[in-house]
Amino acid sequence: MDSPDVRVVGIWGMGGIGNTTLAGAIAPIIVVDDVNISSQIEFLVGNHGKHCGNRAFVTLITGGDYACGNPFAIKVLGSVLYSRSKEEWESALDKLEAVPKKDIQSVLKISYGELDDKEQDIFLDIACFFKGYDANFLERILDGCGLFAIIGIQSLIDKTLITIINNKLRMHDLLQEMGREIGSAKVEGIFLNTSEMKEIILSPEIFSQMHNLSPENIVILQMPNSQLEELWNGVQDLGKLIEMDLSHSKHLTKIPDVAHAPNLETINLEYCISLLQLPPTLQYHCKLSSLNLRCCSKLEKLPELSRNLKRVSFGRITSNMDSLKSLSLSACASIDMFPSLPKVLSRLDISGTTIKAVPSSVDELSGLVKFYLKGCKRLESLPTRIYNLKALTFLSLSVCSKLRYIPEISEPLESLRFLHLDETRIKELPSSIGNLKGLKE
Repeated sequence: MDSPDVRVVGIWGMGGIGNTTLAGAIAPIIVVDDVNISSQIEFLVGNHGKHCGNRAFVTLITGGDYACGNPFAIKVLGSVLYSRSKEEWESALDKLEAVPKKDIQSVLKISYGELDDKEQDIFLDIACFFKGYDANFLERILDGCGLFAIIGIQSLIDKTLITIINNKLRMHDLLQEMGREIGSAKVEGIFLNTSEMKEIILSPEIFSQMHNLSPENIVILQMPNSQLEELWNGVQDLGKLIEMDLSHSKHLTKIPDVAHAPNLETINLEYCISLLQLPPTLQYHCKLSSLNLRCCSKLEKLPELSRNLKRVSFGRITSNMDSLKSLSLSACASIDMFPSLPKVLSRLDISGTTIKAVPSSVDELSGLVKFYLKGCKRLESLPTRIYNLKALTFLSLSVCSKLRYIPEISEPLESLRFLHLDETRIKELPSSIGNLKGLKE
């Protein structure tokens, strides 16, 4: 008992025989009751050597007021007090004295109060919206809001307020209930799971008094399969917006001007079959990396796009897009001219378009690895210079029903491994087919 090290005293006995009284007489600093599972002891005590010199006695009893006898509350409380000084333990226990008996939420709020403002925002976002979501998805949103996702999430893990299992965010039901109670004081977001809703009609007036709901705070806008014809009129301040997904919105005719969305990286308008136009200001988005317009059958042209675009799924693309790696024009029936493309392109899919010919300038695509022309039913020929694509490994010409031949291969080509010619009008392969040295199928 005279050791300067931390002394952990365990007292076990049935309730009502004086365990707590005895513990208080031996070590009057801290008494915690109803601790009867080893994991609870671990979270309360941990490496008790860290308290050497404090003579802090921790008495563990089966009985427990401060955590209301709740094992999870003990775990959370322990994570808050772990490695703290004797004075900090005493201060926390004084705080707990004011907690009404059996009020678990009040106990848990102590750990919430230990968070800084940004960590509290992250906690509330998870409790109200993102429990069960992919952690990487949440990081993108939090970083877009300036909340320093990685360090903030790790802090919540350290305090046992959340866990991540298989990259999914997990939170105890008691903590989620507490977070939603705190979050209800001010509405900053609305989450609607429409997967089981046949129809939902919202009037703009219902949001008129929700002043915390502001377009300038939107980071990711996801409304796939909507019945929207348009989003809003005029220009909105969308400084935090990084992703817009309106895919499969079959009635959408246009998207709003996004001139004030300088951080926009991704736009997905796939299968927006009524889409007629895009805003001309789209060309000024230097961070835009992915634009998906696949199967937008009524869209005939795009504004000029910036050189920073990395991925596009339809359009008349100019050759100054030095970062474009993958382009899909698949099933864009209005495309009848081969687009001008950047030399760094590695994957090109123009399947199902109405182009008649591939230009001889295709050999300028020196980095092209995969080339899809499947179902181009008006395609009649290929240029000989297509074999100048030394990086090409895959060429699909299946279902090109007007294609009668492929050009002679004048010199050996090692890279091409897959050449698909099924359902074409080709009756005989060129005599030089043996020059395709690497061909597998």
